[in-house]
Amino acid sequence: MLALAYIGAIPFAIYPSALGRSLVAIFSAPFMIVWTLEKLRSQELVRVRPFPMALIGLFCGWAALTGFWASTEAPVLSAVLSLMWSAATTVAIADVLSRLWLSALVSLSAGAMLLSTIVLISPQTISGRANLGGIDENLTSFVLSVGAGAGLFLFQAVKSRLGRWIAGAGLLLIGLAVLYTGSRTGVVATGLMAVATALFAVSSGSGRGIRAALALFAALTLIGSLASSYDLMPRRIQQFLGGEADGINDSGRGEISDLFLRTVDRWFIAGVGYSSDAHYLAGTEGIYRNAHGIFWKTWVELGIIGVLILSAIVGAAVISSFQLPSRRAVWLMMITLTCFGLTLGGLSVDAFWLVVSFAIACPSGHSASVYASDRTNFPSTSRRHFGSTREQMPSDSCL
Repeated sequence: MLALAYIGAIPFAIYPSALGRSLVAIFSAPFMIVWTLEKLRSQELVRVRPFPMALIGLFCGWAALTGFWASTEAPVLSAVLSLMWSAATTVAIADVLSRLWLSALVSLSAGAMLLSTIVLISPQTISGRANLGGIDENLTSFVLSVGAGAGLFLFQAVKSRLGRWIAGAGLLLIGLAVLYTGSRTGVVATGLMAVATALFAVSSGSGRGIRAALALFAALTLIGSLASSYDLMPRRIQQFLGGEADGINDSGRGEISDLFLRTVDRWFIAGVGYSSDAHYLAGTEGIYRNAHGIFWKTWVELGIIGVLILSAIVGAAVISSFQLPSRRAVWLMMITLTCFGLTLGGLSVDAFWLVVSFAIACPSGHSASVYASDRTNFPSTSRRHFGSTREQMPSDSCL
């Protein structure tokens, strides 16, 4: 239960709460302590695919090494320690997901629904976007979109009418909240995930799948109508959906990239140091700006070496996901990672590493059914509510 509470709190990692810490920070330490003690007691091997796990360790090691030539003003040490903690929790969560992936998707979706409610009751900024007290709207949209991926999978997989109504209501909340953040990337990611989910449903060839696909498109129409009626669609989103030039500009990202490229010979191979991009630009060009895009930012900070390691991690995660019973959920959430990876980044966001955890988890070989090892009492995780009997646990160990 502690693991599921931790996963449900991950959307709130961007949202400060008591003592300036987020809910995920409150849950993460107890979770890691309990998980470590349980592993020591049971003497079980960690059920995580070894190659991606080794690559994540290599990435952390290289990030730490770049601190030797990073700007002395950059918070490299704290950033590297945070990255290492994220890597450790990624492995621990992946181990838990080998048994509780379905319940984890429910927890993640529920957390995103709760955060969506907070977003929807938040006041507006001058530009009409949700005002979350200084929290970046694009970051908010990122974590909401990851939760939307989990919710979309549950909506398509749920068997009972009640379960589908609950999943649909949650998606309605998340969709409205994504629009209200004013994030164009969030709108694109959520739309692409909805289309992919509809294609998954139609590919089943069943009447239930076709009805689910039609319901999804009806939900998208309803979300757009409600957002317009209740002033939850910022002007920039209206311009973007309408194809207006002001709604499609890159918000200065191109100019920032050009500034970094002026000194590309200095950081092409080894980078400027982990979490040091803005400090580097301030020192060379006199302007404090971060690089946007996960691979672009990694290239600036960790050089081509870091990009190659990160690419290997992503590639290994994608390949591993094909063997998972949760593969369709992973693919949906990876759409969000891809979209925001091009425009924002995400390495410092807990939701990014959660998706990686889903992808590198090792399916439990102790059960022939995807439900037998998922013992939570949440109604929508029972066999009666889900009918995806084709996705079964492989019997190979993968360790």
